[in-house]
Amino acid sequence: MEAFLQDSGIDYAVPLSNEFASLQQSYTGPHNNSQPSIITLPETAEHVSLIATHCIANKLQFVVRGGGHDLFGRFTSTAAVSIDLRKLNSTIVSEDKTFARVGGGATHTQVLTELAKYGLQAPVGICGDVGYASWCLVGGFGPYSSSYGIGSDQILGAKVVNANGDLVEADERLLRGLRGGGGSLAIVVELIVKVYPLQPVHAGVFVYSAGDLSQTVATFFSNYNELLMKYTELPRQLCIQPLVCPIGPFGVVTACLLIWNGEATAETFNWIDYVAGLAPLMPGLPEARSLVNLTTAHLFCIYMTEMLPRSVVGTAQAVSVKEYSPQVVEVLAKLTGALPEGFAGGFNIHTLRAESPSCSASVPDSVVPYRIPQAIFEIAGFASEEVFAGGCVEWAAELRKQLIETDAALPASYLALTAPEFIDLDKIYGKERLENLRRIKSEVDPNGVFANTVPRLV
Repeated sequence: MEAFLQDSGIDYAVPLSNEFASLQQSYTGPHNNSQPSIITLPETAEHVSLIATHCIANKLQFVVRGGGHDLFGRFTSTAAVSIDLRKLNSTIVSEDKTFARVGGGATHTQVLTELAKYGLQAPVGICGDVGYASWCLVGGFGPYSSSYGIGSDQILGAKVVNANGDLVEADERLLRGLRGGGGSLAIVVELIVKVYPLQPVHAGVFVYSAGDLSQTVATFFSNYNELLMKYTELPRQLCIQPLVCPIGPFGVVTACLLIWNGEATAETFNWIDYVAGLAPLMPGLPEARSLVNLTTAHLFCIYMTEMLPRSVVGTAQAVSVKEYSPQVVEVLAKLTGALPEGFAGGFNIHTLRAESPSCSASVPDSVVPYRIPQAIFEIAGFASEEVFAGGCVEWAAELRKQLIETDAALPASYLALTAPEFIDLDKIYGKERLENLRRIKSEVDPNGVFANTVPRLV
């Protein structure tokens, strides 16, 4: 493999290389227990095709890394050839400014930075370091899901390396599988995605009283559930994202992101007041409206990324619920009242609402299973130090277990955030969608070349 890469002029690193450790590093550490034998660093789509062709011809296992933010280290595989796409990070805007070609290794921040130069934006997640293409391929939830729909529904086309190692444009059949089918069908070196005119974004974080975390959690989520019952349809510009996590000197607190995607109106400020009043605010904070500032999707993404830790110790769990029933609120209050020593995690909630385009009757042909309103708990079992990791991971698992046992739990959870030991593809996709995805897989990859993927179909 080294000789081939040297002859081809493709950069790479092996375990003894100075840069290998930094290349293997990720948000959840280096995952040295599944270290590849070599990391290839293609700079073009043609490089990716050459590497894949060589691996296929020589029966070498390979794994593809997009952004590499996966909480479970699935961007790497023991003794495999790693195809690291992070140098394929361009974003090229169409002349009519209706779509963009995004490299398979570009991050959310890189995409938004380039789009902003053209007065454009696109739906993204909260963290700017996440790989944009990977996020789109497995669903893609974020603060603009109600405005524009989820990431998979933005995909208009793709350039891929197929199971023969050929560089081709995806046909409609393959696009159907790529929308929601993750990396299981091909190596996506470029996505063609919808883009939208740049909007003013009003965004802020409300931090609620930290005196009694358990009581504040109960108050907030009880009131939030009443809000959702009262207003069965919220403005599409509005995103309300609750979270329980460490914030600065306050420690672990109940907080809520509010994002309004568009020009501010009287309705905007009414919602600011409403959400700020879901629980008592932290004493000493300014009045609610001054906590929400005018920004852009690009700048807000950078701001949120800087707020997040650069790396974490521990792992995560995921659960989806249809509502914040009294049982759900009781579980949340009980578990936040029993945080383990050295805890540095919490939970973040991604929401798919009924008014999102992704829940409408008009969606692209896909295998995406996320078509009904739901709240997706991203439960972070993170610790401040490795010595505390065990207790924090157990806490996350217990919260998942107890939420699943509530009356509001949905049978499926979000693939990207579900721990591998709990992935049930039948439940996540549903029988019909999974059969469709497997049929496409058998057509485009009959020999199981793409084995180390999310979802894992081989």
